[in-house]
Amino acid sequence: METLQNIRSKIGYSTINRKLKTLNRRKDFNNFRSAKSIGVVFNATEQDLYKIAINFFKYLAQHNINVTGLGYVTNDDMLNYFPHKNDIAFFSIKKVNWHNKPKSNVVDEFIEKPMDIVINLCLQEKCPIQYIIALSQAKMKISPEFSQNNYSDLRFRFKENVSLEYYIDQIKQYMTKIEVSVK
Repeated sequence: METLQNIRSKIGYSTINRKLKTLNRRKDFNNFRSAKSIGVVFNATEQDLYKIAINFFKYLAQHNINVTGLGYVTNDDMLNYFPHKNDIAFFSIKKVNWHNKPKSNVVDEFIEKPMDIVINLCLQEKCPIQYIIALSQAKMKISPEFSQNNYSDLRFRFKENVSLEYYIDQIKQYMTKIEVSVK
């Protein structure tokens, strides 16, 4: 079974790389002072991870940033347990096609939405999530560094497994200290 999943992932990453060749996005470096809109992809499978992501959204909103969230769950039944909010959508990571492309209108809308920054809060490499990050129209992309297939402009490398809180703290530190030129 794992061999089949490895084949699907390889095909998925090949599809991403092929689509990236035709992706036309404007790259622009931002920080939390210059960004007006940020998209956040997060794991909503566990309540603790969901709460951490929501607290990060509140932090960004306090900085006058318009936040769009895209949470994933591991089974369709979980989609019924989340409150409906205009700025947060959810999808099941199980609903993917054969090469791991998410089959969801909310994913397509998130990818096409113009944003200053998109942030991947998923600490494990998952092909469907990489698909979203890679093909997003965001001007800047932030994610953990994975062993391969890094599609972000700013990547955080960790020597060992870290908590989501630690990763978010690192993002906050860097994105408030980094200077960008005003255009």
